[in-house]
Formats: sequence, structure tokens, C-alpha cells
Amino acid sequence: EWTIGTGNRVMTQLIESGAPFDGVVALSDQLAIGALFALDKAGLKVPEDVQVIGFDNFYESAYTMPPLSTVDSNLDWIAASAVDLLARRMHETGTPAPAMRFKRESRIILRGTTR
Repeated sequence: EWTIGTGNRVMTQLIESGAPFDGVVALSDQLAIGALFALDKAGLKVPEDVQVIGFDNFYESAYTMPPLSTVDSNLDWIAASAVDLLARRMHETGTPAPAMRFKRESRIILRGTTR
């Protein structure tokens, strides 16, 4: 479950384990937001004590306290490209077009949870 609740629960477990850490790379912004709640509850300061970065550039990420640094997943571009490819495949006749490979660089959006 890639939810705020899961991020909170897992971060709480990590904090309670006593394992030393100074950064969190979350696989989604929602997980990172949950981690922010757990870090705040434990009295850890972000980004002074722990840096946090998410992935997705979820709209609300810019409005957390502090605003969440994230990797932009280019979801708008991915969705448009997928629809375009599907439409082309649906209108193909005869031999299918050869496989295509796409490469798109993602942006790191630095906000208040990293230094």
C-alpha cells in the first residue's frame, strides 16, 4: 500500500528501531508525506535532522510543511505518450510497427525537505 498511512507506519517502525539514518528516499510522495508526519511526531526536524524526498510530484507535495522535495515522474507525458501509442496500434494494418523505446529525463524538484 503506497499510502500516507503506510509511510507513517513504516517510518515510525524505523525510528523506534533505533537504526541511525539521516535521509529518506520514498517511492512515492504519499509515502514521503506519511514519513514527514512520523518524523514530526518523533521530534525530528526536516531537513536539519533528516532529509526526505518523494517520487511523483504529487500536486499536494508543494503544500506540506515543509514543502516536499520530489522527483517529477512526468506522468502527464507518460499518459499522453501511452494514449498516442495505443491509438497508433489500433489503427495499424498489416505488419505491426517495430517496438519503440522512449527515454525521458525526470526533474528533481528541490523544496523544503532537502538541503
